[in-house]
Amino acid sequence: MHVEQVDFVSVPTRDRARAIAWYRNVLELPVSAQGQAEVEAPGLTLCFWAPEEQGEKFVPNENGIAFRVADVEAAVEEARAA
Repeated sequence: MHVEQVDFVSVPTRDRARAIAWYRNVLELPVSAQGQAEVEAPGLTLCFWAPEEQGEKFVPNENGIAFRVADVEAAVEEARAA
């Protein structure tokens, strides 16, 4: 098997609209044309799902997602101010 790239990462949330708005407004990631519960990062789709809406238990994601930016300190300040 040869993996070409990571296609998407599923992110659990209790409020998809709020999560999408934050990623869109703060990180300026566009909403995916494939679905309203997804945003696009360069080379990767973040898919937000609400497990409780499907009768499953919500468990916060303890795995991080790392974004590369030109100035980490400025990006942290901007994210905290949002």
